[in-house]
Amino acid sequence: MFTQHIEMISRLRHNHLVSCIGHCFECCPDDSTVGIVYFVFESLPNGTLRSSICGGGVRLNWAQRITAGIGVAKGIQFLHTGIMPGVFSNHLKITDVLLDPNFHGKICTYNLPLLAHKNAGLMGGAAVSSNGLKSNIGGRYIS
Repeated sequence: MFTQHIEMISRLRHNHLVSCIGHCFECCPDDSTVGIVYFVFESLPNGTLRSSICGGGVRLNWAQRITAGIGVAKGIQFLHTGIMPGVFSNHLKITDVLLDPNFHGKICTYNLPLLAHKNAGLMGGAAVSSNGLKSNIGGRYIS
């Protein structure tokens, strides 16, 4: 079941979801049921919606904020109606929305918390963006 969730994340494609470009699973040498999952996500250089609204990032005008919000709504609609029910965790925060170069909102944590919660063997992982930056994740996303 865990492998099916990873495969589903890798195949999900929508304009308002952060795309998983690739993944791999590394087993621990002592226990093949425990390991680390590495995800590679697309790079979104404009940061989170929170940083753009609350400071610290590129400041959005009201039209850009509405554009980002519409993108999030379209992503949520896809997660609720376009795929298997129950994929979306319903714990969306503005830190879970990244902004593309045109400031469209893209949801980035649509299923990772579900994976971390349902599989006790998942210890964490790392993500590498397309610009080569590596960050550790523990059921969260690379920003």
